[in-house]
Amino acid sequence: MNKKFLFFTTVIAMLLILAACGSKTQEPANTSAGAGAGDTAGQSVVISAKNYAFDQKEYRIKKGEPVTISLKNNSGTHGIEISNLNLQVTQNKPQTVTINDAGTYEIHCNIPCGSGHGNMKATLVVE
Repeated sequence: MNKKFLFFTTVIAMLLILAACGSKTQEPANTSAGAGAGDTAGQSVVISAKNYAFDQKEYRIKKGEPVTISLKNNSGTHGIEISNLNLQVTQNKPQTVTINDAGTYEIHCNIPCGSGHGNMKATLVVE
């Protein structure tokens, strides 16, 4: 009886932890948010992800122009975070932002996806 209770309690706790992952929504630093999916002007970047890799090592955009960043999962479940911008993107929630500071920003997978997760990185270059 005690083992069953402990098992179910552990399962429920893990489900709550997983449900909380990625639920924070923050306004990206050094950016201004656009109107979202209705934006037709500006740049568009689609980052394709498969297990342990992105489709490109580097993505380039122009500073001060709106850009819609979206994620396509080709295999596995992934999300991306762009360091120093507090920008998070999931497959069904593209983000439209304007990045006003030129520089190089690290893109990494923010959903643990297995043994190669730590190597899942790319670069966003804002010119």
